[in-house]
Amino acid sequence: MPLTAYSTSREREGDVEQILKQMSAQFEEPYNAADGIPEDWRAYLRIDLQCPSCFVTGAEVVRGAVATKTGKISRQSFFRFTTPGHRQHCDFDTAETANTGVPIL
Repeated sequence: MPLTAYSTSREREGDVEQILKQMSAQFEEPYNAADGIPEDWRAYLRIDLQCPSCFVTGAEVVRGAVATKTGKISRQSFFRFTTPGHRQHCDFDTAETANTGVPIL
């Protein structure tokens, strides 16, 4: 799953936190966490954001996770493109290819 998405309205790529902070400033509405995103923002993101690899729209925000014992972030928030889904041969098409890079030698 992509950690970033391309915003067609802002003409730049950003991660979940960057995009939500920009929207918060634009609409003058605070947000606290990825699971507290207003539904009208979610609808806007589905139209505005594109996969950085295959350019499909339909982005959904998947919230990050925090370790219960330590309180540290254990998973960063990311984008999921399920409707209509990634194009064939997209870097993020399957779980096996998502967020895998070139192996470090």
